[in-house]
Amino acid sequence: MLETLTKAANKECVIKGEKYKIGISIGVAIFPSDGSTMEQLLAAADKNMYQMKSKG
Repeated sequence: MLETLTKAANKECVIKGEKYKIGISIGVAIFPSDGSTMEQLLAAADKNMYQMKSKG
């Protein structure tokens, strides 16, 4: 599902004649296995996002 969402959001658009590529990155963390505090969950989601980005 996340792959579908990121592919749908990674689009090229034209604004006033200039081309821009828009993209998103998403990291997911699951409570409580990835952490029990907001800080732990955000750190886990950030780590997961960068792992996925490195895989392409």
